[in-house]
Amino acid sequence: MKLLTMLLFLFLNPMPEEEKTPIYQNTNYSYEERAVDLVSRLTLEEKQSLLGNNMAAVPRLGVRQYNVWSEALHGVLAGANPSVGLQGPTSYPNSVALGSSWDPELLEKEANAIADEARAIFQTGTKGLTFWSPVVEPVRDPRWGRTGESYGEDPFLSAVMSGAYVRGLMGDDPDYMKAVPCAKHYFANNSEFNRHVGSSDMDSRDMREFYLYPYKELIENDDLPSIMTSYNAVNHVPTSASAYYVDTIARRTYGMKGYVTGDCAAIEDIYTGHYYVETAEEATAAGLKTGVDSDCGSVYQRSAISALEQGLITMADIDKALVNVFTIRMRTGEFDPESMVTYSLLPASTVNAERYQALAEEVATRTPVLLKDEIVAGTDDRALPLKASEIKSIALIGPQADKV
Repeated sequence: MKLLTMLLFLFLNPMPEEEKTPIYQNTNYSYEERAVDLVSRLTLEEKQSLLGNNMAAVPRLGVRQYNVWSEALHGVLAGANPSVGLQGPTSYPNSVALGSSWDPELLEKEANAIADEARAIFQTGTKGLTFWSPVVEPVRDPRWGRTGESYGEDPFLSAVMSGAYVRGLMGDDPDYMKAVPCAKHYFANNSEFNRHVGSSDMDSRDMREFYLYPYKELIENDDLPSIMTSYNAVNHVPTSASAYYVDTIARRTYGMKGYVTGDCAAIEDIYTGHYYVETAEEATAAGLKTGVDSDCGSVYQRSAISALEQGLITMADIDKALVNVFTIRMRTGEFDPESMVTYSLLPASTVNAERYQALAEEVATRTPVLLKDEIVAGTDDRALPLKASEIKSIALIGPQADKV
């Protein structure tokens, strides 16, 4: 009789529509509240499957398979896909060229166009909206090997140009991000030959005034939603295992909100490159407790449950990481009706459209480095124009010099 009374009451007094909708799908709640609700509904096995850059689908909750990793430093990293009507995306000059333009407005315009193409590609279901760009670290040594990916050698210039890129990629919608930038490589990743095993050693002033300055500016001024921890150690502590570098400085001091990803195999490097710990479970614990939310690799996705069973981490460590990542995915509008998300209206024809080809040409014409026309030392001649008859040799410099 009680049950019949209850059923009759529910029939006569149905729940409001918004209460029927799970919180994670209810746009009346904040993105973080929705992410918390979603994560609370996951099984332990599902949680482990979502801790890597290649996040598994959870069909019962409407969570699609999602790859956190992609690049968009000077155009979306994606090939043409005729089956869904996609051309290859527009390619723009590299970062060091933009740095030499001294023109953040030009870069913001470019990044906004890149985000348009990213959105159009996303609508076809072939790529996510989280991009591991820009490279914000200043170039300390031209032999680094990634000079072309950075905006220059000055931390102030790097911060200003990176900020323009971040703003352009995120867009100006008050509710949704057009695309998600990720500043890298946090931090002092200025060596290629030993980056998986080496340590960048410095004092506190050098750390804060040179290496960390661009990150501080982006987090405090541009609401940077993501950073990537580097392979290297700093002062013999792997960045991906340092709560001081990631949590104390980036989150608590600078105020970063969002997710942190490790560079690909950075979590693995904690125990196979730096020998900072001995096992995959210990590396998983070191990364998660540090605040590295996503492992580009497979260490977390193989070892999180085992680390939990060994008492090295708690469920709260896992949940915190997933909430950080899903909060950002929520901010792209992925879990909302398309009609609410302005950026979802960009068609496949946006990709490599004529207006973006024209923009790429404009950027290219505004980024050359010019020679200064002055008297050449030891001569009475001016540097320009070059006299072809007097040129006996030409220096080709760079990694492709002997190949092209």
